[in-house]
Amino acid sequence: MITAEDWTLASTYSMFVIPEESDEDAPEGIALDCADVPFPKINSGLIVEWIHSIISDHSKALGHIQFVFCSDEYLQKINWEHLGHEELTDIITFEYSAEPLEGEIYVSTERVLDNSQLMNIPYDDELLRVLAHGVLHLCGYKDKTPEDILEMRKQEDRYIKIYRKNI
Repeated sequence: MITAEDWTLASTYSMFVIPEESDEDAPEGIALDCADVPFPKINSGLIVEWIHSIISDHSKALGHIQFVFCSDEYLQKINWEHLGHEELTDIITFEYSAEPLEGEIYVSTERVLDNSQLMNIPYDDELLRVLAHGVLHLCGYKDKTPEDILEMRKQEDRYIKIYRKNI
């Protein structure tokens, strides 16, 4: 479990980027940002390292991935405008490039909190699951069939255990 001293609490619109070598003009790395909610209580450095490990495990090159933490309302608007879905969701992943990996991952921290309470699991475990879920989508995993969902959950659980082992 992440302790209070490990957590980074930043103000709204905070960003943490770890760049990689590149000849391109576009920034590379992983960005953690907020739209309309406070930055979640997470250790940004450990999260970014963990996300790098997921990408490396799948032999993918990293371009730029931006995570945007937001409210249910913000994410529902994106869901409607871009996907035509009215329902609430905890995450939406937009893939812009498969090689190198580039995309945006929107996470509703309100939905993560509600889901963690419904499932009676720690908030940070549910947040890790959702973050891994988005990265795994970028790595090629799907979740449309029962078999795909089972494999996605297996991978999410695997990476949560890896994170827990390394903190």
